[in-house]
Amino acid sequence: MATGEAPSKVGAGLLICCEGACLVLKRSEASGNPGSWGLPGGNADPEDAGDLLKTALREAGEEIGALPEGLQVRGSILTRRGKALQKRYTIFICTIPPPSRAAYQPTLNDEHTDWRWLDVNHAWALARPHAVAHEPGAHDKPLMGASAQEEAAAAAAAAAGPPPSDMALHPVVRILFGGANVAELQSMLPPPGAGGSTGGAA
Repeated sequence: MATGEAPSKVGAGLLICCEGACLVLKRSEASGNPGSWGLPGGNADPEDAGDLLKTALREAGEEIGALPEGLQVRGSILTRRGKALQKRYTIFICTIPPPSRAAYQPTLNDEHTDWRWLDVNHAWALARPHAVAHEPGAHDKPLMGASAQEEAAAAAAAAAGPPPSDMALHPVVRILFGGANVAELQSMLPPPGAGGSTGGAA
């Protein structure tokens, strides 16, 4: 894409984190990328007036109802995808306190069928090019030419054990946890404790 060229699609969402885990939603058959696990968020509307945090909060509210109490925005990361990198999606990295996570129960709309707290180390593993379901142990393999941050993320993912076998990440989530964003994302995420649950509803 040429510098300064307007993107074909602009959106924003929330990565909500607590105790080393992040909130992910399973997309329904009525949504794009059905069956994949993504983040609450969506496309910008004219009413947002270019305020992408407003976009993220509005769309998240439509998809999961009331947001967890004590939510704090720690920063944002711009992802680009599409053949010409024409789709731009800004993800706001957020944290909530443990009591808020324990009490939280999202109210899903028809765009999603399930939700869970995903260990961020499993997110790193699922996003890696070699971490594919048909290749056992692939999440333990080193990345060719990986940076120190990527190697650290890979080591943490290996220590967490195999990621959930039933999960396919939405493209935006794969890009977020992919190599290009590792250092920036790690700088915003709080240090994980014992690790988050990969089970269903908290």
